[in-house]
Amino acid sequence: MHHYIFHLGSNIGDRKDNLLNAVRLMSEKIGSVVHQSSIYETEPWGLKEQPLFLHMAIEVTSKLSPHEVMTITKSIEAQLGRVKTEKWAERRIDIDTVY
Repeated sequence: MHHYIFHLGSNIGDRKDNLLNAVRLMSEKIGSVVHQSSIYETEPWGLKEQPLFLHMAIEVTSKLSPHEVMTITKSIEAQLGRVKTEKWAERRIDIDTVY
């Protein structure tokens, strides 16, 4: 069994809903969410002229390999409307594997 730590962020659309939908999809497609942080708001990093971010972290246990998990997280980002433009740009959802 693998343990993964993810950081999730959103600063456009319904930011809280974006985070919670990502957690739900990750639970359905990757594994059990065993810990979940509070949601907190921060200033943007890099490009400052954009909306504030909401962030959270989760821990997930899974039988899936790191490669499988990365593929699924990118798929979830796309499913939730993530469009990659430039680095540090605003985003509907961002899922980063921390560990």
